[in-house]
Amino acid sequence: LGSTRSVQIELRTQDLVKLIAPIIGMDFVAGLDIINPNWRIFNFLGLQELKFQFESDESLPLLRTTALSLSGFLEGFNLPCRMQWNSTYSEDSAIKRFAGTLHAISSGLLVISKDNHCDKVYIPISSLREISIDFDSVLTKTDPSSIPAVDNLSTKKD
Repeated sequence: LGSTRSVQIELRTQDLVKLIAPIIGMDFVAGLDIINPNWRIFNFLGLQELKFQFESDESLPLLRTTALSLSGFLEGFNLPCRMQWNSTYSEDSAIKRFAGTLHAISSGLLVISKDNHCDKVYIPISSLREISIDFDSVLTKTDPSSIPAVDNLSTKKD
């Protein structure tokens, strides 16, 4: 997997998403959307499977792994930042997207002001299926390229 530069994700809804410059964390996968310049971050709970892909474009960053959780990864973004999100546990077949501004992360909760609302709401990170952050509107405190590329993902059997 050392030369992986993209990942195709199959969501539990059967939708397919392709990400370039992928990052695999403890409980999430993140990367840049191939169509829109957005960071897309998926909680593992909302995924059916991952397919690692090899791109001929060597200018794309290699697959990286991190020991960070989804919460820790989000803490690496400069705040406040614009984001969209949806829930892992939606009862509806049509998953509703929300938009707002992420102000802080505290005790496993995102502190967000939803669009057209003055009050801040607190959303459990564990309830999120997907987060999308506009690439142009945010710079990360931790440069994602500083996360080391993968030489090999180990597949230990317990």
